[in-house]
Amino acid sequence: MKTFPVKYFDGKSSKPFDALLTIFPNYWNVSIKEEDFSNIIKWEIEHIKSSQVYTQKIKSFSYGNYPFQYIEYQGDDILIEIEKFQEQKKLCNKTDSFLHKFGAKSVAMLMLAIVTFSGLMYFYVIPNVAEKFAENIDSTYVIAFGNYIFDPLKPELNIDDERSAVLQEFTNQLTLDSEYPIEVYVAKIDELNAFAMPGGKIVIF
Repeated sequence: MKTFPVKYFDGKSSKPFDALLTIFPNYWNVSIKEEDFSNIIKWEIEHIKSSQVYTQKIKSFSYGNYPFQYIEYQGDDILIEIEKFQEQKKLCNKTDSFLHKFGAKSVAMLMLAIVTFSGLMYFYVIPNVAEKFAENIDSTYVIAFGNYIFDPLKPELNIDDERSAVLQEFTNQLTLDSEYPIEVYVAKIDELNAFAMPGGKIVIF
């Protein structure tokens, strides 16, 4: 069996130990050798987890529950060895292997692809889908939805009926290209603002 140099952490302290990892089909052996002692720690496969947290090309695996043991190593030799055993393939993530093989370049390419895709969605796909949806929706539903929003809101707006009637009369004289009837309301609110609602309702402060 091949052995691989790793850094071992026992979960009790932050002190790393130089160790050798031996991978068997159903378990791993972590062999620690220090000046004053030698120890072999057995890791059962079902309790091993890939940490999926990497720093400066360092990969790691943890074992057991908190405070868990873990090992750190560099390179892809261990991942290649893991792939030989069916029981351990779940520990070898193909995406992780790719990112480590190509390093920062692959991450930059992936980020560029995500940004490009997001840009296409935002500037092209979503507006076109929204436009098609708006073209095909029945105006009756739009007006009903506008009333559903406006009716409970109207008492809070303190509508000025006299000014609203004057402005509505002026609006009716305009030639407006709209499939919805324009209804204008003037609210008695000490702010300068305006907003429109689905179905042709416009509120002016």
